[in-house]
Amino acid sequence: MASSSSMTCNYKLSCQCLGHSADVRGLAVIENGLFLSASRDKTTKVWKKEETTAEYTAVATLGGHTNFVSCVCYVRPCSTFKYGLIVTGGNDQVVCIFDPLSWQLINKLHGHTNTVCSLATSNNGEGTFLSASWDATARLWRNCVSEITLTGHQAAVWCAIDLPKSNIIVTGSADKTISLWTPGGQRLKTLTGHTDCVRGLSVLTTTDFLSCGNDATIRRWCSTTGDCLFIYYGHSNFIYSVVVGPTGEFVSSAEDGTIRIWGDSDASGSTGCLQTITLPAPTIWSVAYLPNGDILTGSSDGVIRIFTRDPARYAGDDAMEVFNEEWVACSTAAQEEIGGLKISD
Repeated sequence: MASSSSMTCNYKLSCQCLGHSADVRGLAVIENGLFLSASRDKTTKVWKKEETTAEYTAVATLGGHTNFVSCVCYVRPCSTFKYGLIVTGGNDQVVCIFDPLSWQLINKLHGHTNTVCSLATSNNGEGTFLSASWDATARLWRNCVSEITLTGHQAAVWCAIDLPKSNIIVTGSADKTISLWTPGGQRLKTLTGHTDCVRGLSVLTTTDFLSCGNDATIRRWCSTTGDCLFIYYGHSNFIYSVVVGPTGEFVSSAEDGTIRIWGDSDASGSTGCLQTITLPAPTIWSVAYLPNGDILTGSSDGVIRIFTRDPARYAGDDAMEVFNEEWVACSTAAQEEIGGLKISD
């Protein structure tokens, strides 16, 4: 079976989106049934839902980068940018800005001196977003101008978000720490606990947030006290992404070829894992929630998969059969290799 669960959650495959020729590293949701995917094939694609089915079609392919596209985000409409902005970051150290109406490249932003590995919409005013980079910094951009550079981490900054209301900026780094910053760039706290690189962050409440990392854990933190409130165990390898959904559940993706859907932990110390879905790819780089609660996944095989718990959007029998055949083939290939080498060689 490609899916298992300790508590019924009932997410199943809805559809698969084909079009990228390399890993899908980043995902972001726009509006009106659109979402974005960033890929190592040097492109970002815009996907639109079909009116009469659960399928999605690529309606635009965005270029601009000369190397892998690592991340993507959507900046909400504001007085300066009436339709918002599509923002992408890549291994070429560049942040590209696109018009969501025409899909045209309108700006290239320079400043980072290494791969731009994460982007996130900011709450710090109109036209703002955050970028994180292997150059050990994060930046706050306003209307396409770098306003603040956050320095202090001792290794790559893998992720950056900010919290609602307080606008505190949170960064996670390969130096195994999480830092909290004022909107003006002053470091408030350094949080320790992860035993390997911190790879992803997500807002949970106005004060609490989640982190995930190469130590195969997800941690819940309180920004007010700096305390780690809970540790979630379940994945068996690096966790690359964690995202909170519209109902308070959250989803994580990892190097173990799975995504896991989590609920609140109880007083007994339950991990709160509601469902584990194994995909036919060894690496699941990114996850995102659609407004209807469906889950997007981006993986190393270049395929975007959408999972739903609405039976009306479940994939048909033929699509499910293909998915399960791909899963079996992927599992067999993994069993025949150790460290990337075929056992038979």
